Amino acid sequence: SIAVTPNDEVLVSGSYRGDIDLGNTTAMTSGHSGVTTYVSRRDSMGGFIWQRSYGEARADDPNTASRTYVAELATDSDGNAIITGKFDDKVNFGTGLLTAPAYNNAPSYNIFVAKIATNGNGLWAKNWGNELGSQEGTAVAVEANSNNIFIGGLARLTPTYPSFALESGVSLTTVGTDKCHPFVVKLTAGGDHLYNHLIDTRYCSSVSYTHLRAH
Repeated sequence: SIAVTPNDEVLVSGSYRGDIDLGNTTAMTSGHSGVTTYVSRRDSMGGFIWQRSYGEARADDPNTASRTYVAELATDSDGNAIITGKFDDKVNFGTGLLTAPAYNNAPSYNIFVAKIATNGNGLWAKNWGNELGSQEGTAVAVEANSNNIFIGGLARLTPTYPSFALESGVSLTTVGTDKCHPFVVKLTAGGDHLYNHLIDTRYCSSVSYTHLRAH
C-alpha cells in the first residue's frame, strides 16, 4: 500500500519473508520464517527517511514466527501513518505486545490497527478478534477535518463464536448465523471507539479501500 502525506512525503507498507531491501543501506531481516510487516517513509524525491518492521518470534519456537499481513495504509492531516491487516500469535507495533487467541491450539488471525508517528514511533495499536480466527482488517480511511479513523474488514462469526470485543462493553455481534460479515468501525484519532456497523450479507465479503472513503 502507498499513501502521500500533506507535505508530499510517501508512506509505503507491505509484508515480506526473510529479508527485504527498500533501498536503504541496511536491509531489514526478520530472522525467522514468519511473515513480517514493514512501513517505510520517503521524501517527495524518494529519499529515505525511515523504515520499521513488525514481526515476533513465537515463544514456543524462536525459529518460527507469527504472520503479520498489512492490507491497507492511510495518512492523516499530521502525516501520521495508520495501518490495518491481520496477524496470528503476536505482534508489537512499538506500543506493547498484541496477542491473538489460539483456536484448538493452532494460530488464528486477529485484526490489527496501528498508528505510527511521523518519526516512526508507535503511537497506539489494538487488535480485535476471537478464537475462530477468520478476522482481518482490509481498509482504512481518515477524516480530513478530525483525523477520525474508519476501519473496514471481514469478521467470521458463528453461533459458537457470535461476537468479538472492540473495547470494554462494545462488541461486533451477529445473530446465530455462520457467515463472513463485512464491517466498519469508526475510531477517534486517539483510537477510541465511536461506532461500529456489521453488515449482513448473503455471501462472504469484505470492505475494500475502493469502497471506504472519508471526507
